[in-house]
Amino acid sequence: MKILNNNMSNYFKAFLLLGTITLASCEKRLDIAPTASIADNLALNTEGDVLVTLVGAYDGAQGAAAYGGDIMVLNDLIGNSANINFTGTFAGLSDAYQTQMISDNGFARDTWAACYNTINRCNNVLTAVAKVTSSTTKRNSVEGEALMIRASMYFELVRLYAKFVGDGDYNTNPGVPLILTPTGNVTDANYPARATVKAVYDQVIADLIKAESLLPNSNGNYVTKWEA
Repeated sequence: MKILNNNMSNYFKAFLLLGTITLASCEKRLDIAPTASIADNLALNTEGDVLVTLVGAYDGAQGAAAYGGDIMVLNDLIGNSANINFTGTFAGLSDAYQTQMISDNGFARDTWAACYNTINRCNNVLTAVAKVTSSTTKRNSVEGEALMIRASMYFELVRLYAKFVGDGDYNTNPGVPLILTPTGNVTDANYPARATVKAVYDQVIADLIKAESLLPNSNGNYVTKWEA
């Protein structure tokens, strides 16, 4: 019995030691800095920070509320009623099909937020693009990619949340807010009024023209001058 107790005591000690080592290992692993996102107080100090933020812009653009689904669905429902007969049960999509969307529509809210979050990531990249110092070609590509993504988001926003160009005077019709610099916390004080439809399209065109001049002919899985 004494031998058994000694063995059990040794096993228990070994178990505690293993648990201590495992917890220490976990603490070290849990302390790893994130590679897919950067805290505001650490952001964009290096070229790597800028590149990670650019990947974040791509990620935002491909999200479910953006090009991952909702943008295409909403545009089809709103603009293609002659060929689409929506009979689904989602009230939010039915509202879009009948062009009777209101501010609490979940699809409208989520797509708006996704586009502006992506735009803000692009603005962060554009503000810090000088940190990309490995080569001029790389810096130009990063800037062009951010401009291309920002232009795409504004193009979708003005189509979804404003009157069509041919509906009234696009020089005065309200479009969407144009935000071209990074934004931290959005408050009533720093939330801009809606720019005109013309101003938004002018910005889209300006971003695309500049992006085309900066982007390479080929760029792996990322945008090129041919997309711009």
